[in-house]
Amino acid sequence: MSPLSDIYSSSIHEGEVMNPLPYLQSDDLPTFPSEPTASQQTVTSNTDLSFTQPISIPPSLQRVGPDRRKTWILFDNMSKKEFLEWWFETQSGASQSQQSKGKKIQWDGVGYHSKAWAKFDQVAHYITASECSCSVTLWRHLKADKCQQYAAGAMKQSTIQQSMQHQAARITSTGPDEEPFTNELWEHEIITTIAVLRLPFSIIEHPQIQKLICLAHRAPSVPHFPSARTVRRRLAGEVKQQQQTVLQQLPPNAKLSIALDCWTSPFRQAFMAVTGYFLDSEWNYCEILLGFEPLHGAHSGANLSTVVLKLLQEHQITDRVLAFTTDNASNNNTLMSSVQEAVQSLDSSNDTMVIHVPCLAHVIQLSLKELLGEMKADPKNNTTEMEWMGSSTSSAQQTKEIANTLNKVRALAVFINASPQRREAFQSLQSELPKLVPIQDVRSRWNSTFLMLRRAKRLQSTFDEYCVEYGQPHLKLDAEEWRQIEYLLWITQPFFKFKTI
Repeated sequence: MSPLSDIYSSSIHEGEVMNPLPYLQSDDLPTFPSEPTASQQTVTSNTDLSFTQPISIPPSLQRVGPDRRKTWILFDNMSKKEFLEWWFETQSGASQSQQSKGKKIQWDGVGYHSKAWAKFDQVAHYITASECSCSVTLWRHLKADKCQQYAAGAMKQSTIQQSMQHQAARITSTGPDEEPFTNELWEHEIITTIAVLRLPFSIIEHPQIQKLICLAHRAPSVPHFPSARTVRRRLAGEVKQQQQTVLQQLPPNAKLSIALDCWTSPFRQAFMAVTGYFLDSEWNYCEILLGFEPLHGAHSGANLSTVVLKLLQEHQITDRVLAFTTDNASNNNTLMSSVQEAVQSLDSSNDTMVIHVPCLAHVIQLSLKELLGEMKADPKNNTTEMEWMGSSTSSAQQTKEIANTLNKVRALAVFINASPQRREAFQSLQSELPKLVPIQDVRSRWNSTFLMLRRAKRLQSTFDEYCVEYGQPHLKLDAEEWRQIEYLLWITQPFFKFKTI
């Protein structure tokens, strides 16, 4: 698109009954010499503008021009069919189609050999449908001070290059019915977008958002927003392209290892993530997400192996897998047996065993869970509790067991987080930033007990002060109970480090 293109859709002109008479004396229309040359006669018709009404212009065609009237219709290969259908309905187009001799207009530029055509767009007048042309070559036309057709009647017109620069400066200008750009309007639209889409305020500082806006600013016209379906299709294509690019780095005789795990979304939809790992020829570590597949039916080893084998066949790496890393669920043993049988059946000459590697981090987590279970200190809840149901621990029932100490910490976390006023009161007791709140451990979340105790120890003085000032003395931990928390931190910290390496 050249700088002469306009950013506004022609739909705003659709249906207008346009009177050409007010524009006869305007500088927007060319003023012809009294005796036009032969070359000019081949381009301009003898149509009397005072008796010519414009043909209805399709909305898909863009109107362009150096001012708000936009008296020219832009030819674009994307809308070539609509343009030609409109043009052949005009008097100029009809006369051209009836010509058997002479030079016809080449709207797509085919047949024009001058390199100057790369700097021009083809346009037709919205009333006469005549082509904007000149009796000199386009290369000289570009360098000329003024177009010859405008020379007789346009004393104050700018040069061609100045017009192009002026139009480029108007790319971000507004249409007749739009507000001019101001910083206040810009910030208002940013705020509106964030509020309507429920986005975080920090998104405006994200480099990717700023890069996207800068890219749109460099466009010769306002970029077209693709539909949601188009974006989804393009994203799927981009993912496949990136996967192929990464897999091409796998050396010819090398193999890759695969790690897989299942996950259930908050909407109760199950997925399986399959990730590949390998070293390239330069010994660089490479990682690729082979698939994030939805799961249906029972999560048996046979069903899971079907999903895995389909991915391996899609990426053509069925015979290039060294090992699978999974958690210690029993269905993964069946999965590995099914994968091994399928790999050997696809390639009878391949007798290499696919190694099954249990996830070491999962083994460590199971060990910690067993340890906390023996101490009766493991959490019972699967999710964070958001409602305070009252504490089951009274001063008369308190003992010095570790389980009761943990129950106090959990009760405090639920009590404070269940109310915005309690959270605010708890944070008001802290003098240093950041101001924190207690967290609760969850049975299904790794390291959550260690993180809960570490936060409680960091907020020890705030815990004690809050329980005294806000009438919760039965939840206040004494010196012996804080010593038990330190002991639990000493035990669980190595497990945390091993699983976060």
